[in-house]
Order: sequence, then structure tokens, then C-alpha cells
Amino acid sequence: MVAPSFGQELLGRYGSPLYVYDLDEAERQAKALFGLLPQSSQILYSVKANPIPELCAALKTAGCRVEIASPLELKVVLEAGFAPDQILCSGPGKTASLVREMLLAGVTHFSCDSWYDLERLSGVAAATKKSANALLRLQVSGAPTAPERSQPSAPDHARRGRDRADARRLHQLVGSDMVRARAAALFAQIAGSTR
Repeated sequence: MVAPSFGQELLGRYGSPLYVYDLDEAERQAKALFGLLPQSSQILYSVKANPIPELCAALKTAGCRVEIASPLELKVVLEAGFAPDQILCSGPGKTASLVREMLLAGVTHFSCDSWYDLERLSGVAAATKKSANALLRLQVSGAPTAPERSQPSAPDHARRGRDRADARRLHQLVGSDMVRARAAALFAQIAGSTR
């Protein structure tokens, strides 16, 4: 908590609105969260929330990794000391140009929001002769994500997308037990078809 007199001093010096971050507290809270999770858990800080190098560095000290979606965010996290293997490139707006820039900077972890996104990642990875790991986000509730296009079956699409991008994780967008079972079955089908 910021003392009122210190708050007034900061407002007088910097103006309003003003955001003040307690980096020690951010680090303590991240460590406390790690303490509540299974030991193998990873916490990724979404840099778009606050692309501040000092805040990112404090969270790195606590053991966090980062999730980014732009070249500016890449610059921030590299400045904060994150290694490329601690960075996940995410977001639905990943263009081939962005994927290429990330791969050339050494980023190898990507979140793909569709089969088409996985194919784009694979194509760019092949063109740059880089490898990439993909976290594949699937909506398994049955609602189509691209109603204008006819989507190939999961195994067919997965085989085509595995040239250079390796789908290693499945991120499920909804949480009912029935959907979890469908997602697990789909992932098993994908994994089996790409070996």
C-alpha cells in the first residue's frame, strides 16, 4: 500500500493517471502462486497486460515465463532477461511475418488457435529452417470456428501441420467433464495419427 504522502508526491512529480508497481510484492505474489501449484507447473505472465521490462524482470526472478503477441513485447521480454525458450508467442493475430520474426529471434514455443494457424507455423518454420513447438488450442464444443471453410479432419490436418511444428500440448477452451473427455479423445487421435 502506498502511503498518502508518497502518493501525493508521485502525483505532483509525474501527473495523473499514474500507475505505481511494487516489484518486490509482484515477485512475492508470483512465488506464493507457485507455492500453491504442483511443482511441475509453469506460470506465464501475459506481457500485454503491462509491457514493463522491470515488472517482467521481477516475475522472471520469481520463476515465471512470458506470453507475448507482438515484436514490441518480444523486445520488452528480451530486455528483461528472458531467454527465447522461456517465451510463448500467442494470440489469434499471428501473421507469417510475425511468426518468422519470432523464430529468427529464437522463440520456439507457439500457441496455435486453429489448424490453419498450425499450418502457417509449420510453413514458416520450414521456410526459415527452424523448428517450433505448438500448443494447439481447440474448441471442442462442436461450434465451428471458421464457418466459411470446410475444415479437414483432425488427423489429416495434424499430419500436414507437423513438417516443422510439433504439436506437443492441447489447450482446451471449455471446462466441462464431457468436453474434457472429448478433448482427450481428440488429442489421442491427433497424437496417434502424427507418429
